[in-house]
Amino acid sequence: MDQELRDALRRFISASHREEEIESIMKDPGEHVDANNDANRLHAGEKTREEVVDFLISIFRSLEQWFKDYHAEHGTYPDLCRMHAQPVGVGIMIAHNPLHGSGQAGFPHPVLALGEDAYASQG
Repeated sequence: MDQELRDALRRFISASHREEEIESIMKDPGEHVDANNDANRLHAGEKTREEVVDFLISIFRSLEQWFKDYHAEHGTYPDLCRMHAQPVGVGIMIAHNPLHGSGQAGFPHPVLALGEDAYASQG
């Protein structure tokens, strides 16, 4: 893994995890083991911030590939802080293949009607 990718992943993990969580793992005297890969371990005893962040990166295996794919498409690694600063408005497509169907498709339950003679349609 090149240094630019490693730095981008470290920034991402640091921004997406609470500082208290990282510090808690640093101070935890026990060993940490990846639940999906017993060979991936963080040693017992005090740990540096860098060791904890690198361990968290290793747990999210698909994250490295996503960063590589993003870099290939955009020429730079994603910047989580910059990405979170951009507002998303109603109507902006955030998925390549959004679900199709009527507005009622996602709400199969009947709608409550207001008034004395109101009628609630049964979708």
